[in-house]
Amino acid sequence: MPIHPIIDPAAVEGDAPGGFGSGVRGRNQIGEAEGVLGGTDPVLFQPVGAYGMSNNQGLVGVSKGDGHGVLGRNNSTLNPANAPEGPLDLNIKAGVWGDNLGGGYGVRGTSIGPLGSVGVHGHGTGIGVEGFGADEGVLGQTTGSGVGVLGAGIKAGVQETPADRA
Repeated sequence: MPIHPIIDPAAVEGDAPGGFGSGVRGRNQIGEAEGVLGGTDPVLFQPVGAYGMSNNQGLVGVSKGDGHGVLGRNNSTLNPANAPEGPLDLNIKAGVWGDNLGGGYGVRGTSIGPLGSVGVHGHGTGIGVEGFGADEGVLGQTTGSGVGVLGAGIKAGVQETPADRA
């Protein structure tokens, strides 16, 4: 059954009987890669549209036009303002989630486009970008004559806590 009535029937289509298993599963022993379409992810055991794992990239999305390479969306009602554990509550869902168990980044954004390009952009009705860390919550650095962290607001652009001023 097609996902959307406008989409043509697929060249390859799979359906997991009784809702168990995967619609389509693939493996590549050489690249240590495996993936699932319409199934259960083997890490969190939750239903997924697409899951990929390899010794390089798990999933890759590339747009050759004006679209998104990878698009994430979430309709969760739990947010930092109403979460039982506050803003750090791991039950708060995200359109895109990044987690790093090594020495790299959970989420990284890089832009080498024209002047005005943005590596990571945050926009929210409450907070656009929020950071928590043992040393720095949000760190900004410039390699030119610009500004590392730029903030603007009715109350304060960039605000420090009383402990920061001590």
